[in-house]
Amino acid sequence: MKSVAELRQEYLNLREQMRDLVNRAKTENRDMHSDENDQFMQMHARQSELEKAIEARSIIAGMESEERAGGILNPMATAEPDKPIEYNAAFRDWLRRGTKANPKHLDFLEKRGTSTITTETTGIIYGGYTVPEELDRMWTQTLKQYGGMIQAARVIRTNMGGTWNHVYTDDTSTAALLTAEASATTVQDFSFSRIQLGSYTYRSQANFSLEFIQDESVDVIGEVNTMLATRMGRAINTAFTTGDGSGKPTGILAASGGAPNGKTAASATAITSTEILDLIHSVDPAYRVGPNVALMMNDSTLAAIKKLSYGTGDSRPLWIPSMREGEPATIWGYPYVINQDFPTIATGVKSIAFGDWSYYVIREVRQPTFVRLNELYMANLTQGFLAFARYDAKLVPVGAIKVLTQA
Repeated sequence: MKSVAELRQEYLNLREQMRDLVNRAKTENRDMHSDENDQFMQMHARQSELEKAIEARSIIAGMESEERAGGILNPMATAEPDKPIEYNAAFRDWLRRGTKANPKHLDFLEKRGTSTITTETTGIIYGGYTVPEELDRMWTQTLKQYGGMIQAARVIRTNMGGTWNHVYTDDTSTAALLTAEASATTVQDFSFSRIQLGSYTYRSQANFSLEFIQDESVDVIGEVNTMLATRMGRAINTAFTTGDGSGKPTGILAASGGAPNGKTAASATAITSTEILDLIHSVDPAYRVGPNVALMMNDSTLAAIKKLSYGTGDSRPLWIPSMREGEPATIWGYPYVINQDFPTIATGVKSIAFGDWSYYVIREVRQPTFVRLNELYMANLTQGFLAFARYDAKLVPVGAIKVLTQA
């Protein structure tokens, strides 16, 4: 297995090979040949694999450090009653055995006040429980891997699912006043604005055989979580990107309520380095600083940007790869996030967004909830697992993020 240093070196070597292809075509005053384009895209795909591998190694290193410290991810760590490790154990037992789980575990789950689902007519408990902290972290990590919106935006978790009022103010155009000594002070009023976020339910179900569930060598909780969280990640990322706000969240690219146009490209099928720079400077400077400021695009647009240089007389690449652990690759000095729900470069589409993503607010109601369907599929010796979660999202204020639109 290659070390992180070896992976990073391979990443940088690919970058130089890609630049050589681009510079060779520029020197000969031509576009890259089809075989050169294919080679470029293959190296670009390999870079994406290396980025994921480096990120995974970092996550694993963090998990191992927590285990050595006796954290809750360590199954051998001792825990006091009512600590997360006890809830984890009870939840795992219920997930594997349902109502046949240890009665103490079932009683503990009930006492924790989690979301048990009961039918109104029969009073039968179907056992829906919010996930424990360990699974919640796994769930969130999976959501981030299957779309850029959860990774970039500000996620706020609320305990209740009713309409939630988010209050904000945009004071970027107001400056303090110069006044003479002992003169009257002019009051500079400001106003609060309010948006309302709902809670739209997303759910997914998967069935597993009893043989699979009972197999002690199988990580049931990991398999169920990964499958359902992956499906959830795909759905909500699409909603947060292109949702029209009608019965669903308002996506960042929505025609109404999404990010406004900051720059229109001259071409319907290409972008230039100066157009990306114009997009960046179309955003107020107040929204161009901070840890959440980034560009967002899909992977094919990133590949096109990797072929760009600063401009006439300056062949330095616009895309600068990461040189140190923990430092992101940049475009015009800003990090970027890949979101495959962004459209590829084509006529009239919004291909790139830029701004402070902490102003795109995602509302998540509680933790995701799992329901175990004990009897419905028992004739086939199969158990159903259903997961649901509730979300809404909006951009506030809309000028915090802007988009580049193709001609």
